[in-house]
Amino acid sequence: MKIVGIMQVGLDSPWIKYSLPNMKSLVDETILVIGTRSKKQRDAFDRSAIPLKDDESTIEFHGKEWDGVNLAIRKASDLNPDWLFFMDSDEVIVTTRERFESLAKKKAMHVFKKIWLWKDEYHYRVDAPQKFQTFTSYTCLIPYHEKLKMERPHPFWLRIDWGRKVFQSPIIERHSDIIVKHYQALDQKSYKRKQLNTVIEILKRNPLQNDKELSERFIPHFEEPAIEPLPKEWL
Repeated sequence: MKIVGIMQVGLDSPWIKYSLPNMKSLVDETILVIGTRSKKQRDAFDRSAIPLKDDESTIEFHGKEWDGVNLAIRKASDLNPDWLFFMDSDEVIVTTRERFESLAKKKAMHVFKKIWLWKDEYHYRVDAPQKFQTFTSYTCLIPYHEKLKMERPHPFWLRIDWGRKVFQSPIIERHSDIIVKHYQALDQKSYKRKQLNTVIEILKRNPLQNDKELSERFIPHFEEPAIEPLPKEWL
């Protein structure tokens, strides 16, 4: 059984120092997808990321995220994978290679429960579970086949709660006992700025956006959260 990992690397992500070793412990080969829209962004990535070793396969692209991921899928085909594992550079999954191999006994798209770390690496957010404790839409283990591709989602700006299906699969297995820890909100300044910028862009593109829908989606990001310590088995 051969697993190829594909990781989207955020240009300003400091968390790759955790996520990349985590992925490499679970897969046989790794492909990094790096979006480089400008020299300034590339320089920011170079400053924040751990040095990429010679055995890392990297793809740099200009465009939407699904373009880069689909380039990586085509590159992965040369490695003769049985399965592909997708993960972002601001996530860590709590599992083992042995568990992945047990999941592979069933040909399905395997998705996992995402939790949001808050305050520090040892606490997570427990309120607003519809936002902060959900099954992953992108981080997944899926059988490789030659027609596999990341689907272009419905236009984000036209509908907030789009619930994208990033990969088409007739069977989806959800595993609530396998946890994906999401690091993005640990940098609260950057995190809140991104949320505000998203709201501004939505209103620019769709001034008639439903206020209730917009509020339900974004207000939880700015409210005082309820947090709890991570259980020992998630550390």
